[in-house]
Amino acid sequence: MKHLFAALLLSASPAIAEDAHQTRANELCAAIADDPVLDYEGTFADVARAAVSREQLTAYFAGFTRAFGACTGATVDPAASFFQARSVRLTSASGATLQAALVLAQDARVAGFEITRADDPRFVSPTAADLVAALAALDGDATIYLAPNDAPTSAIALAADAPFAIGSTFKLWILGAVHDRIAKGADWTWDTPLLIKDEWKSIPSGVLQDVPAGTPITVREMALKMISISDNTGTDHLLRYLGREVVEASARSMGLANTHRGNLPLLTTLEAFKLKWTYEKPTLGARYIAATTSERATLLGEIAAIPRTQVCPDGLCVLAPKLIDEIEWFATTRETCAAITSLTARHDGMVDAILGANTPFLAVGPGTPWAYAGFKGGSEPGVFHLTYALRTQDGREGCLSLGFNDGSRDAYAGSAREVRFLMLARGALELAESVLTR
Repeated sequence: MKHLFAALLLSASPAIAEDAHQTRANELCAAIADDPVLDYEGTFADVARAAVSREQLTAYFAGFTRAFGACTGATVDPAASFFQARSVRLTSASGATLQAALVLAQDARVAGFEITRADDPRFVSPTAADLVAALAALDGDATIYLAPNDAPTSAIALAADAPFAIGSTFKLWILGAVHDRIAKGADWTWDTPLLIKDEWKSIPSGVLQDVPAGTPITVREMALKMISISDNTGTDHLLRYLGREVVEASARSMGLANTHRGNLPLLTTLEAFKLKWTYEKPTLGARYIAATTSERATLLGEIAAIPRTQVCPDGLCVLAPKLIDEIEWFATTRETCAAITSLTARHDGMVDAILGANTPFLAVGPGTPWAYAGFKGGSEPGVFHLTYALRTQDGREGCLSLGFNDGSRDAYAGSAREVRFLMLARGALELAESVLTR
């Protein structure tokens, strides 16, 4: 719930006594229970209640109860704090430990609270069977594909051939098309400047949307931002400069075989946002879903005139999944592994550096199991996807891709699901180490 409470940090007081933090932590623990106790007015400050309703908080805490069991204790760590937030450790009936951030307002009631991480000893070094069973038990649909590159038939897999919404993981296909154009040696190099265009700007994530039109950005910088910080404006510029059909062909050459109709035409990020979240045109998404591929191309020309300022102007689009089974980018985990593996197989130092710039949950280099890792992930409400290219210190290579889709829960009820999924992702990386080093 960081999108709900980040701004509320300014409401906190640095002079609050530590025992007040412990009291509130205990009250929050009592809300994560089979028979929850939630004193909405007494525990939560006015500023928090203005942002989050009783029903939303109830759904939030109930999600964690379902995912991890009832809270059995809370401990505040004053030493582990950031700004005015206190770190809180919650233990659960399942044996998992939850890490949370707690912020109090001046009246010592809760201004902000977010559970950010879960750790479960059962999934520190899980067996393949335990990990697959835990993913299968998640709310919604989950998938995983983990295999050495030299032994794909020994894959650990769950729904590995079912198309899933993959969010920004589709940007791997654009990086492949960039590399192909540079490799031809005709017009692009990594240092070729591309001009920023206002009509191609998207909405965040990213930073390039704030760069003035006409500013030259090198292909290298645009591609690096597209992969490392998932810059949507950089993504859309590269897709536009390359051409939609060129990127669609790149995806096929990189192993995309599924025929999910949501991939044609391949959407820019802004087109996807407009189709889902242009409030002044609420039927736009339904019209697109019902259209044929050729009709969709015509409709995309129509929506080009919609100002991006009309897309999710209130920011509330992040609170619930929308049309994730129809308007997205789709691939199987076997296909996303094929995509990232095709990139590392090109043995291009720049491509490797771009993919390796941000590898969450994974330490790489001397003293670690990994000589190299590349990564691209993607997310939106109801969608989470992570794909890693891995190389051990002794040179064995493999791939891990996992994700889940669930369009039925809003951000409050779905927060626990995301925390649990990321806990299992860290366990999957531990399993990948054992698979690739044995």
